[in-house]
Parts: sequence; structure tokens; C-alpha cells
Amino acid sequence: MTEFDFLADKSIDIIIAASLGIFIMILHRRADKNVHKMIESLHDYVTKEHKEVISKIQEMLEAEKKIDDEVHSMVEKQKKLMEDIHAMSVAEQHIDQSVHDMISEQQKLIKELHDVSTRNNKS
Repeated sequence: MTEFDFLADKSIDIIIAASLGIFIMILHRRADKNVHKMIESLHDYVTKEHKEVISKIQEMLEAEKKIDDEVHSMVEKQKKLMEDIHAMSVAEQHIDQSVHDMISEQQKLIKELHDVSTRNNKS
């Protein structure tokens, strides 16, 4: 082999190595672009899902607040009803006591009338 053939073989090896290097750089660059696109796509997806989750949480919080407000309103109504029932019960007890007192008075009067009638019949 001549020196020229040796240099030609080395030149071909260098050209092949350089071509492979360029090919690898091109593949690497394409891979970087694909990875970057995938990352952007993933970021968009995560952002979208995040917004949806936040929206759902907000809806749930609003629904819970509405339920809490309704429960509070119901508790206030029950409290008012309990106060009314208590007031009626107190008034009923007062009426019951008055009726009891009236019946006692009537019994006394009837007994007195009976006693007077009995005395008058004996006389």
C-alpha cells in the first residue's frame, strides 16, 4: 500500500467519522426537539388538569358553603321553633295551674254549698 492509498483510506475514515458525528448531532438535535415538544405538551396537559381540578374544588367549596348556609338557616329556624314551643309550654303550665286553682276553688265552693245545703235540710 502506498502512502497515497494510506492517506486516502485515512481520509475516508475521517470523512466517515465526521459524517457519523454529524449524523449523531442531527439525531441528538431532533431528539432534543421531540423531548422539548413532549415536555411542552405535558406542561399544557398538567396546566389544563390543574385548572380543572381547581375549578372542581371551587365548585365543591361553593356547594359546601351553600349546604352550610342552609344548615345554619335550618338551625336558626329550629331554635326559633324550640323557643316558641318552650314559650307555649310555659304558658300552658300557667294555664294548667290556673285551671287547677279554679277547680280547687270550685270544689271548695261546691263543698261549702253542700255543707250549707245539708245544714239547711237538717234545720
